[in-house]
Amino acid sequence: LYARQDKSMTHTGDRDWSITQTYQSQDQLGRPAVAFGLDASGASLMGRLTATHIGEPMAILLDGEVYSAPTIQSQITSRGQISGNFSVEEINYLIKVLAAGSLQAQLSSEPISVSILGPSLGQDNLNRGREAFIISIVAVAAFMLLYYFFAGFLADLALIANGIIIFGSMMLIDGTFTLPGLAGIVLTIGMAVDANVLIYERIREEIFSGEYDLRGAVRQGYNKALSTILDANITNLIICAVLFYTATAEVKGFALTLTIGICATLFTALFATRQIYYLYTDLAKIRRLPMLATVVPAIHRFLEPSINWIGLRRVFWGLSGIAFIGSIVLVQARGVDMFDTEFRGGVSLTMATATVDDDNDGLPDLDANGDPIRLMLRHTGDPIAVEDRIHAIGEQADPAAATSEEERTRLAILQEFTNASILTEGDTTTDAAGNILASHFQVKVSSPKGLEDDRTITRVIVDAIVDEFGDQLDATPPLSFQGGDDDDSTSYVNPITDVELGQNIARQETRRVPEFVGGAAIMLENVAPPTTEADVAKRIERMRKQPDFAQYSARKVQVVGLTPVDPQNPRTGYRDFVVLVNDPYRSYLQVDTELWWREVADPEWMLIRRALQQPASLERVSSYSSAVAETLSAQAVVAVILSLLGILVYIWVRFGSLRYSLAAIAALVHDVVIALGLLAATAFIGTTAVGSALLIEPFRIDLGVVAALLTIIGYSLNDTIVILDRIRENRGKLPLPTARIVNRSINQTISRTLLTSVTTLVAVVIMYAEGGSGIRPFTFCLLIGLLVGTYSSVAVAAPLVLRGGGTATPAPAPATGEPATT
Repeated sequence: LYARQDKSMTHTGDRDWSITQTYQSQDQLGRPAVAFGLDASGASLMGRLTATHIGEPMAILLDGEVYSAPTIQSQITSRGQISGNFSVEEINYLIKVLAAGSLQAQLSSEPISVSILGPSLGQDNLNRGREAFIISIVAVAAFMLLYYFFAGFLADLALIANGIIIFGSMMLIDGTFTLPGLAGIVLTIGMAVDANVLIYERIREEIFSGEYDLRGAVRQGYNKALSTILDANITNLIICAVLFYTATAEVKGFALTLTIGICATLFTALFATRQIYYLYTDLAKIRRLPMLATVVPAIHRFLEPSINWIGLRRVFWGLSGIAFIGSIVLVQARGVDMFDTEFRGGVSLTMATATVDDDNDGLPDLDANGDPIRLMLRHTGDPIAVEDRIHAIGEQADPAAATSEEERTRLAILQEFTNASILTEGDTTTDAAGNILASHFQVKVSSPKGLEDDRTITRVIVDAIVDEFGDQLDATPPLSFQGGDDDDSTSYVNPITDVELGQNIARQETRRVPEFVGGAAIMLENVAPPTTEADVAKRIERMRKQPDFAQYSARKVQVVGLTPVDPQNPRTGYRDFVVLVNDPYRSYLQVDTELWWREVADPEWMLIRRALQQPASLERVSSYSSAVAETLSAQAVVAVILSLLGILVYIWVRFGSLRYSLAAIAALVHDVVIALGLLAATAFIGTTAVGSALLIEPFRIDLGVVAALLTIIGYSLNDTIVILDRIRENRGKLPLPTARIVNRSINQTISRTLLTSVTTLVAVVIMYAEGGSGIRPFTFCLLIGLLVGTYSSVAVAAPLVLRGGGTATPAPAPATGEPATT
């Protein structure tokens, strides 16, 4: 808080004090006002400051910006009030500014990360992801219904209830789904299905034992599955808690959705479905609960085998050791190239390409089927292969041949194109030779070491792509208009001082614009070719998100068409427009006129000129500074270490032995390392015909893959806990399990392991095949992790809880008599 005295600024000095509360109140006239309270130190300082400056303005600043300058009416001590003619929005914003307090560091005017997503590409990713998600959910629900009959129907109802709770909770807190957030939902589905499978398989065991009627079997099934479900979900909640405090904002979405999902799963699986079963047995008096395994006893016998898993442990450990070491070698062989721009710094862009027109006749060339020819992703020696052309940009750049420092910097940036990653986005097709054809390509180029000028890096990379592909880009053509070449804004920008728009622009326009009073009205006349309001607004919005204009992104903007081409049908477009812009903190009516023209009118005129005259050649541009990359890497490492420590301690306390904790951690490390190894292998597989057939491309570690790794940890942990919990149950009062107990426990839980794995894999395979290339790195990593996680729970974690060599004897075959109740 500052007071003005004789054109100089006096302030409270460096003593610590703070605003203790801010809230809406009313002044003496009943108008909305903002009240605030100060701590003891602040009250003393404010009292001395305001006592000698009554009747003078006092400014409220946040990060060097003046947000309000009320006049001091009387001395202020521990409590004060700011009154005036405030709107509800102004009241709320002022409260937020006061509550925010001082920042620890000055905000940079240069954004450290910029992301621009074209509407067509975003809609395509949304549609494909949504369709794949819906299909996968339907497939899982169908499987549960076909296998468990009525019980499967209840499980499907529980899944629907889970979804309603998750989406309802996200709407309640105004949350947004990120890709990691959607990963949390995928894991939630897997855990929800697993919880129901655990209960149903326990009920099936009780039915076959013949000790209880159906109601007793249901009660025993829920009671015996309770500890396993709680252990599996609590360990995942530990991961969520760690991520909330250590991870980036995107990954926190994973923790948020998974936390909501876990709570929903515990409610629906342990309470809601249980009450329905009691109604089923008590009210409906039904004494049978048919399932596929009870109707066909051969399936029951298959799902409870008598395999000597301990006897095979050395074979399993040998295979795992080879895979583990091989994965480390693959990761090291790929090196830093395995990390995407989020973790290295650089630029990720997506270009939309037009169809090929090699004969320059203005018409797209057609293939043998009569379809327009699209650009090819890769084919060595082919002049239209996108990957070869982009890599050639880097191969031709030689910084040593530069004659100036600026040229040396540019060539150093271009040299990074040699290792650029090129992926397809959206729909793809293949030609007769198996080459991939696409219209959208994602290009990722890393920043050269030692260069931190992110704006220069982005500009050089974007210019190089535009220059290389030229008219092959599906670009938005530029528009011409009156004054497009004039740098002086005074002839085309009018301050808005009247609520009637026509009064500000000297036109017969009756529209009222009270929300833009104090802002600017930018005239665009004789626009050619004529276009629509939506097109102009989209161009301006896209330019406003570019690094040069990102600092103006919060301004309110509205495009108004004035002269339609066809007055009877305005949808045909307009020739004249007015663009209304308002910056509430730089109002023409409140700030110095010269300042307003310099900070509002001139920048907006420049922005709009560039937005309309510059062709939009790229669908998306994302820039990541080295600061972002370092932060993401550090936070990922911290999150993983703290999560593992939390899991280790919980399992140690819960199971009473460090051996169980170490077994679970070993399985997690095993799964993550092998998943990373196979991810690294995609750089070598993705360029082959086999890779193309399997939809594999050279994937890299990005935020989506991080989300997949977190999902793998959660799934593998859930799988391992189920087996370890059964070992603990069968162990009874023995200090450590025997080989016979471990074998028996694995065989008893193998049905749950297979059923949960199959349902989850069905969902992930569908998402991998149908979800599009935008989420394919995520689904690929998740698919590998699910397979490896299922294996490690049985072959790695369970045998590790056995002390020493043990006696490798087969478990006794379970009873397979006819069920007492079906």
